[in-house]
Amino acid sequence: MSVEIPSLTGLPTVAEPTSAMEVIELGFGQLDGQSILDIGCGKGALAAALIERGATITGLDPNEIALEEAKKAAPEAEFHLLSGAELPYEDGAFDGAIFLNSLHHIPEADMTTALAEAARVCGAGTTVVVVEPVADGSYFSAVRLIDDETEVRAKAQEAIAAAVDAGLFALDLDTSYERVSTFADKEAFLERVVSIDPARRERGEAKRAEVFAALDANGDEGPDGITLIQPMRAQILTVL
Repeated sequence: MSVEIPSLTGLPTVAEPTSAMEVIELGFGQLDGQSILDIGCGKGALAAALIERGATITGLDPNEIALEEAKKAAPEAEFHLLSGAELPYEDGAFDGAIFLNSLHHIPEADMTTALAEAARVCGAGTTVVVVEPVADGSYFSAVRLIDDETEVRAKAQEAIAAAVDAGLFALDLDTSYERVSTFADKEAFLERVVSIDPARRERGEAKRAEVFAALDANGDEGPDGITLIQPMRAQILTVL
């Protein structure tokens, strides 16, 4: 699937990266020895991958249950029960920051503040990478029945644009790629979606039949299960 995404700069987007890690490596170059703030770290998958590449990681998430899983996934990292809107760190405390699929989970009123805080605690010349899902694709066609994030995902992009316009960041790269996910069956997909946010579980059960119908209509079923596509938009920003 090819999804056209307008660039913040008005220039064509670059479609070379094929994963979040490729975008991160483009932004940070050599990860070994860098101190990175993982804002909205979830269950720690990114933290673990970055530690394997030699980075020192501090992860933040407002979900206490997710943080307990993160500590198991990346015991070498430091984790704190925090949102991104108010960071208790000194100016320039980190070499860079990452929002991976997390900016749109921050309350709309705090998104721009969270980006400004990331800029502050990293400092001029450092890198901030933001990767966000687009409200499109076969994955989203099913998720939206449980939690339609069309508006909040758009607000996240508006917050990034506002931060660039305000002179907090220079936009180095605005790109897109497709995240491919395969689930053993429909139940596995539903469990994955509702486990991200406990508030989704009741809605997920109520919408089970509709979600399964969307998976039948839009998913690609094969011997390994159901494959779904989620377009992702990624920006590499330099703090000014």
